[in-house]
Amino acid sequence: LQIDKIIALLGTPTTKIWSELDSLPLLENFTLKTQPFNNVKVVFESASPSAIDLLNSLFMYDPKKRISAAAALAHPFFTERPLPCDPVLIPSLPPSHSKKRKRDDS
Repeated sequence: LQIDKIIALLGTPTTKIWSELDSLPLLENFTLKTQPFNNVKVVFESASPSAIDLLNSLFMYDPKKRISAAAALAHPFFTERPLPCDPVLIPSLPPSHSKKRKRDDS
């Protein structure tokens, strides 16, 4: 189940981190797997501390505590070094065989 994958990454939600958790009607039908800790830092081991902070802010269980899209785009992660390269410098790939074949069939 997807919820098991989410819990494996973020840990089991509790009322301590999401006060309204017990009021979710669908939870009556599930027994959540117990995962006592957040694994974002482990899964994304090469990510910078700023990237980990952004991911944790985006992945908050409690929607009231979750970062907004505007705040996410203004997060320091997007201005830390190394800065992204100019898109012109990104090599392009040749068209795939299937795309070429579709053009040839036309």
